[in-house]
Amino acid sequence: MGAHDVGVLHVRTGDDPDAAMIGEDFTVGRVKRRFLQQSYFGGIYTRRDTPGDRLDASHTVGLDLRLATS
Repeated sequence: MGAHDVGVLHVRTGDDPDAAMIGEDFTVGRVKRRFLQQSYFGGIYTRRDTPGDRLDASHTVGLDLRLATS
């Protein structure tokens, strides 16, 4: 998308009654913006959630920067 790199992934795991495990939702989003010739800055967001238990969701956010010259 122009100077932006964008990625999104959402995965839902299934229930496993034999192991008494409930399925979960995993979401990841990444955006990166290129500038100059070899530099970029970006951010990432991750989420892990058990359906039906909205208070138990885990969220993580991160930022990164690369400054490079040719």
